[in-house]
Amino acid sequence: MDGCGLTPAGDGPWHVDIRALLADQADGLGLREISTSAWCTRCQHDRFFSHRASGGTDGRQVAFLGMSA
Repeated sequence: MDGCGLTPAGDGPWHVDIRALLADQADGLGLREISTSAWCTRCQHDRFFSHRASGGTDGRQVAFLGMSA
């Protein structure tokens, strides 16, 4: 958990809300128009390929960050 701005409590495993963490960091940097998706590739494996839901056997992972001009 080093470097993510969170202090782990206990022996783990730890879970991080990546959406909230990144949105908070973007807000802290002064970005004001921040949107996040409610879709979850792991929870909605029937709609999406999911690296996490497959236990890493799908062999792919993607993330997107964009800024409009």
